[in-house]
Amino acid sequence: MYDLSVVTDRLVQLMTDALQASPIWGGGPPSFSVGITSQSPEQTQLNADTDLNVFLFHLGEDTYQKNAFWSAAGQAGPLPPLQYQPACYDLFYLVSARSQSSHVNEQQVLGVALKALHDNAIVALSASPPFRTGPSEVTVTMEHPTWDELCRLWQGLSTPMRATAVYRVSVVFLTPEQPPADAPEVLSMTVTASPAQDVSDLAPGASALPELIGTSRVVTYNSPSGPASYVMTPATLSPALGGAGPVADVRASGFAPGDLLFLEELGPDGTALSETDITGSWTVPIAPPYTSVPVGGEDVRIQAPANLGSPPLCPPPGYYQIRAGSPSEPAWRSSAVPLGIAPWISPAGGPLLSATPAGMYSCQVNNVPVTGAQVRLGTVALSHKASGLLSPGQWSLTGTTLKFKAPSTLPPGHHALRLRVNGVEADPALWAVVP
Repeated sequence: MYDLSVVTDRLVQLMTDALQASPIWGGGPPSFSVGITSQSPEQTQLNADTDLNVFLFHLGEDTYQKNAFWSAAGQAGPLPPLQYQPACYDLFYLVSARSQSSHVNEQQVLGVALKALHDNAIVALSASPPFRTGPSEVTVTMEHPTWDELCRLWQGLSTPMRATAVYRVSVVFLTPEQPPADAPEVLSMTVTASPAQDVSDLAPGASALPELIGTSRVVTYNSPSGPASYVMTPATLSPALGGAGPVADVRASGFAPGDLLFLEELGPDGTALSETDITGSWTVPIAPPYTSVPVGGEDVRIQAPANLGSPPLCPPPGYYQIRAGSPSEPAWRSSAVPLGIAPWISPAGGPLLSATPAGMYSCQVNNVPVTGAQVRLGTVALSHKASGLLSPGQWSLTGTTLKFKAPSTLPPGHHALRLRVNGVEADPALWAVVP
């Protein structure tokens, strides 16, 4: 539940239904007008003979439930953080009535209301529109405050005292934050028993076949506080504009000069759809070069080529895999290692990116498709607009120029520009300065 007014509306509905069918008036509504309100008792219903007031005047944590989730029996491992647990509250209502013409009308209405709450000690809250509530139940119990407590309460309301009853509604659970989604199920696994190979099945004269172990790279960038870096495994690559893009290391065993590398595109179920020989177009020399081939073979370095030509040399963003091959065994492929292809944000002019007087931010990007891209400032998502003037919280792409406006609700500060396509995110490069 996000909306406490759901509980108040339900109590008002119970009393309204009871007033429309009470035996006092022969199973029908009262002969005089009744106005039911949930506002403060100071707000009277001037157009009705009798006011019935259901006022939420206090709420507090339910002491019996607030620690229940932390002390759950049989809980194994660390418990979830507090923001992922429901907040438990008791709501306290002041139920009062006042008639402008007769004490009989006043007390009849109040009696019907008390009978309705007595008959519905457990109240069901049915599902309501989004962000209000899901199906749940609460209990309704009459409280017994002291005379002194009631006097202080009515003095605080600055209105003449009425016939009053106090009810506690519990336990109301406010909806917690949603925890991160579970990791997707594993679709496939590759098991390598040992780098050593049984060469008995190789063709005559063929050497040991190469195997790939994994991909990694060191991501370096300038942050608002200075140079920073981290190691990314598996690696992602992206094609830069007007210069060399990042370089990734492919750890290998038995990889010798002349061996081949293949990039495989994956389908939705993780199976390989096609492969492309990237030996010549993606591999870059290792610096400094080996003076001789190391025992066990050499590692490989790869770099995504510029997104030029027809079709483009670099595939669109997404997750791919790499396999090794050998000229001596054309049909053979090694086990696969993952590689991500990411969009690219130019760090030119950064790391701080300022807006124009009109609030427009602009930067250069590459390898971003027409649809499917996500742009965020920190954790706040921006919406895409294909054409026309941008409003706060929107972004557009023309060629390689990305433009956006910060949401009007974004607090002042430095907010990281994040660009993601098909689940693969660009390297950090720019921070939007929000005044």
